[in-house]
Amino acid sequence: MVIPKPLCNCSICEEAREKGVPFERTGTSTFIHDENILIDTPAEIAYQLNKSRITRIDHLLFTHLDPDHIEGFRVVEQITLDFRTWTAYPDKKIHLTIPETLHDLLESVRSVYGPILDFYEAQGFIVFNTFKENIRIGNIELTAIPVDRGDQISFVYSLKNDNKKIVYAPCDIKPFPIRRKEVYNADLLIIQPSDLPRYKRSAPVRLALRGLFPSKDVVIYTPEEVKEWESASTSFIAAALREGRILYERK
Repeated sequence: MVIPKPLCNCSICEEAREKGVPFERTGTSTFIHDENILIDTPAEIAYQLNKSRITRIDHLLFTHLDPDHIEGFRVVEQITLDFRTWTAYPDKKIHLTIPETLHDLLESVRSVYGPILDFYEAQGFIVFNTFKENIRIGNIELTAIPVDRGDQISFVYSLKNDNKKIVYAPCDIKPFPIRRKEVYNADLLIIQPSDLPRYKRSAPVRLALRGLFPSKDVVIYTPEEVKEWESASTSFIAAALREGRILYERK
């Protein structure tokens, strides 16, 4: 959900207008610089790419096909199109790399002219690749972890390069795949009371820690949530309590 919402005068949206990032929020996406990988294309993706000064995209992945993750899919045309020929510049083609399960679902995304995927592929905007669960993109090992959401499937992505790992799990995915080893080892776990939904809790902490070494993931759970999950031996919370180290605790 975009924050501030258009025409909304609530305190959260007013604060976002006044303070900007990180209180301001656009759609969910991420960019991996190592191999120029873009994950998800919300409606605001062109704005995000320009603001972040991204100069090249070689690979595009989708986690799932909710509108807020694919509304900006047309950005591949905006990036690659040569208006003189209405086809792609050969050196700007983007590799669309997605799990096989998403292929048929993506084919159902259509305009009045037919499947958007077919048009983009025919015009040369994308080179289409599918994989089962694991794929190597340059120096990055990527694992797609499926999450059954009933009426659709989503994917959590684990990306490893040397000793670094990113776990990308947007949209409060439930049930979270806690039994998969690939989702463990966040760099920082913070437990504090909060009335906010989990995705909003880390913004002030990230702002306070910005620029500090080492790199970090900020994950915030309330004491009530910790109590709920601490007895589940395979949960992220249980692993953190068992294997982590307390850096600061206020009684």
